[in-house]
Amino acid sequence: MSHMSSVIWLKKIGVVILFFFSKWALTKNVNFGGILSVINRLLYIADNSWHVDYTEFEALLDGRGPYYLAADHPKLIQYVKDNVLIPPSKLPYNLTHPEEKNSSPEGQIKRVTSILKDKKNGFFIEAGALTGEFWSNSLSLERFYNWTGLLVEASPPSFKELKTKNRKAWSANCCLSPMPYPLKVSFNPSYATGRIVDTDTSKVKSDQVVVQCFPLQTLLLAINQTHVDYCSLDVEGSELDIIKTLPLDTIDVTVFSIEHEHIIGGQPLVSGYMKSKKYKFHSNVQAD
Repeated sequence: MSHMSSVIWLKKIGVVILFFFSKWALTKNVNFGGILSVINRLLYIADNSWHVDYTEFEALLDGRGPYYLAADHPKLIQYVKDNVLIPPSKLPYNLTHPEEKNSSPEGQIKRVTSILKDKKNGFFIEAGALTGEFWSNSLSLERFYNWTGLLVEASPPSFKELKTKNRKAWSANCCLSPMPYPLKVSFNPSYATGRIVDTDTSKVKSDQVVVQCFPLQTLLLAINQTHVDYCSLDVEGSELDIIKTLPLDTIDVTVFSIEHEHIIGGQPLVSGYMKSKKYKFHSNVQAD
């Protein structure tokens, strides 16, 4: 059997294993992301001498199958390092309203700093970061508590403005994947309410754009960060799916703030899942 035939055979075996394990996972409440990770590691080891050309990798980024890249796949992590992440700025802040001490809506950061006892030098994630200033849930942590973190904003216009603020955190112009692998989605870039519209990008409407999504785990591994003090998720409906992709046994998150208004099932569903992961509900804030 030739090397290429062996590779194809191994890939077919991988797909069969993925199918049967995914069916089992659905009935047994098993971590589907973990299964994907194991299968893709096996395929990567089997294929490490096989050149993956640009076209094939681009197809894997689309997330259309039949093969998927697990969140911790080495090639995916390297791609994110080289092409997606922007390092923290060393330039002075360029804020529109530098006099404002707290731009977080409804006092969210006051609650976070209280829970964390005014911790210094922490690490945050803010998904739905907008411009990096307006309604920011992380800017005051960065400015006054010497935190750094990861800013994720999918809307191209908002991210363009975010880059001008010279934030002292990593940033990425992408969306967080609701699945444990990368995929492209149709995205409505409306200011402050941008959201994933559909995972089918074949019928993108005039008011939508195609956006690349990456698992949050991938972004964190790319910056070698496995502890997060505060994670703010405000992405208009995909929050719980994003959390479910995180292996919380290896990535430690102390505090989450989760917008639940646009999640089917709302707060009861979110609270139930978080309780199953040993988190305690603290308080509710007014919906945006």
